[in-house]
Amino acid sequence: MKEGEEKGMERGIEKGRKKTLIETLLVFASDIFSLEDTENLENKLEEADIDTLENIRDNILSLDSINDVYDMLE
Repeated sequence: MKEGEEKGMERGIEKGRKKTLIETLLVFASDIFSLEDTENLENKLEEADIDTLENIRDNILSLDSINDVYDMLE
């Protein structure tokens, strides 16, 4: 496999991982914090890097409010 193809595959895998994390966090946040409208949160999550998303996922059950999630995104 050529180097360019490998990099393209790696980027695709990372995009898929990020999309899955975002979808998971939206479900968790909706359930835990009773969110009805997740559009703003989704936009913020899309701007975040994978490390930040994983950190939120790993800590979401110990957060007090959706504002704590937004704080972690800043």
